[in-house]
Amino acid sequence: MPNTPFEDQLDGLLPEVLAAFGEPVTLHRSGVDYPLQGQFEETHGLADAGTTAGLEVEETTIELRLAELPGGDTKAGEIYRDDRLTARGKLWEIIDPQFDGEGGVVCLVHEVQS
Repeated sequence: MPNTPFEDQLDGLLPEVLAAFGEPVTLHRSGVDYPLQGQFEETHGLADAGTTAGLEVEETTIELRLAELPGGDTKAGEIYRDDRLTARGKLWEIIDPQFDGEGGVVCLVHEVQS
């Protein structure tokens, strides 16, 4: 299904946001390093809307633009659970890629202990 004009505008903003506020991230896949620009966050709160009590989960996330990922074009790239990223001098493994439907993906990650 093609994007709406609004979706195209949002997709056009993500590169500018990551250029202004992002930081270097390297994707490691099949022995190849892919330099990317990403948004790193130490914590990410999630709420369980199905109950009266909120549920707060602390998790590290890295947001990436799909078009910058290997196999990507202007609309979609590929990212997988268990892919590894380097950010802020640490190695991270993706445990849950969450696609935003607007050209980006928020990757819940955990630090790989050496």
